[in-house]
Amino acid sequence: MGHPLAQRNLEGITTADLTEWRREMEAQPMPGGRYRSPSTIRNDINILSAVYRHAASEWAMVDLKNPVPGVRKPRQRRGRDVRLTEAQRQLLWDTLRQPQRFSFLYYISKLAALTAMRQGELREARWEAWEGRVLKLEDTKNGERRNIPLSKESVEVLTEWRSQQGHPEDGRMFPYSKDQVKGSYRLAVKAVRKANPSFPHVTFHDLRHIAATDLSKKLSNVLELSAVTGHKSVQVLKRYYNPDAEDLATKLG
Repeated sequence: MGHPLAQRNLEGITTADLTEWRREMEAQPMPGGRYRSPSTIRNDINILSAVYRHAASEWAMVDLKNPVPGVRKPRQRRGRDVRLTEAQRQLLWDTLRQPQRFSFLYYISKLAALTAMRQGELREARWEAWEGRVLKLEDTKNGERRNIPLSKESVEVLTEWRSQQGHPEDGRMFPYSKDQVKGSYRLAVKAVRKANPSFPHVTFHDLRHIAATDLSKKLSNVLELSAVTGHKSVQVLKRYYNPDAEDLATKLG
């Protein structure tokens, strides 16, 4: 809304205007110095296109030309191929459980790696929504309700965390901010990599990738897998699923 294009009429915005806007988004750093990812810019372009389609159908602007299809979208990055050996996983969990770390850090990270839940979903999950082997999410990134099936190990992690918190019956499971989670997790991984330079650079979001790959070994049906991970598109799910060629060869017999 702060961009000059927002002050223009829909009819007056051309493909060339949006192409120049896209170039600005690619070149302009955000607060903190990071640059927008190709997927972020692609999503913004798709939203603009949706506005034009909505205007044509719902606002009776039938002659309105959508300038977006002519705008080249940034190429998607290749999905991150992040894997951890059993020894590396144990090292990460041990580090996250160190006394100097926030007590919640191990539990929220382990659940991310077991369930493929997004960080935002974990931070909004509530105790009263947990029933046995199912955790109900009222609001997700896709704007839909979703039920998360929990493995026995996931239940054990949640049970231990609940015990540490004094057995709460309701409220958020992890009442912490996005910055608290990402910042404390980043420091922990930095400590691991400092002591073990060969340790992969594993972001918190990478835990979701790891979970998707682990879950695919148990759920061969892609529809079942997407129901667990919450992906609407199989194409997007493929970016999170990083199978090992040796595992696939074993399945072939």
